[in-house]
Amino acid sequence: MEAESGIFKTDAAVYIKRLFSRYLSDKWYVFVLTVLPFIILSFFNLNFIYVALMAVFIILPMLLGFVYVYYAFSEECVSSIRRSRIKFNDSSVEWEYVDEQNETINTRIYKWTDFCRYEITTSYVLLYPAGKGLRFLLLPLYAFRTEESILLLKILPIKINS
Repeated sequence: MEAESGIFKTDAAVYIKRLFSRYLSDKWYVFVLTVLPFIILSFFNLNFIYVALMAVFIILPMLLGFVYVYYAFSEECVSSIRRSRIKFNDSSVEWEYVDEQNETINTRIYKWTDFCRYEITTSYVLLYPAGKGLRFLLLPLYAFRTEESILLLKILPIKINS
């Protein structure tokens, strides 16, 4: 069984949007614990409301900036937003990086055992490498023809969960 995508380039904003929503859903308590003590203290002294506002508008954006720097320069993010072509076969996922003339620059091969889980949305597939935390590879479904997309959706549960 083999499938090949067309050439695609995912926008970096799409990747970061998925990353931030995933990070905030997993680590929401960090942001709550940053602001909550100051909100509670503001019941005793009203000046702490200003500290809570500073935490919301200064500290929380700095934490998101850290998340951006930590994850946006990862190999998975760079692979996801470069101009690429993907080939699936029974044993691996071959990620080819192409230039503007559609010539292959470099190739990265991932074995199916490198992935621990996946998510399928309406327009993307997120492949999570094992042991990499919240890092993921973003595969756009629009890069595949309809039959290949169906093949991809059928092959993912078998390969990743085995």
